[in-house]
Amino acid sequence: MPGAHEKGIAMQEIVQFEGKKPIWAEVVSAISDALNPLGAAAETVSHIGACITEIRRFKRIENIIARQQGIIQEQIWVRQVQIIRQFELERDHSRELSVQLGGISRAMQNMVNICGQPRIELEQRIIATETIAVLSGNIGHVLMHRGDNLVKLSEVLQLGPADFAIANWQALEGKRDRSGGQ
Repeated sequence: MPGAHEKGIAMQEIVQFEGKKPIWAEVVSAISDALNPLGAAAETVSHIGACITEIRRFKRIENIIARQQGIIQEQIWVRQVQIIRQFELERDHSRELSVQLGGISRAMQNMVNICGQPRIELEQRIIATETIAVLSGNIGHVLMHRGDNLVKLSEVLQLGPADFAIANWQALEGKRDRSGGQ
């Protein structure tokens, strides 16, 4: 990335390689010229200085990447917390709602239709697939044990896998918090 800068770190490559042959940037030649009192050693010393510059740059770049990675991990964690809270609100709300069993069947058919249409956006088809699993998970059990057509939505939904994934994530986060965020 010739000429790019990242918080004071010149991003121009000082040495590039064609196979195993090094190709030194012009700035290295200028340093070599300034080292001319060293005679034949000037070029070698300028090359060593360039390599050390690159090595130190790598460490600074690694530190920048680590900080950015920490920021990204924190953003992901915040988003996970928000999504989990919303899921829990929606799950709790499902306990208050009643639905017709026939409506569940029609809704599942609509989800299947969405999944089979390649013109529909991929994300929508993925959500439809997940929704089929949620809707179909407990419907057989409900049909066998309930005679009426009106059921609590929460009795039909298959939320166990999501609850399990959330519990695992929360357990890992608890360990992370106790270990100081590691």
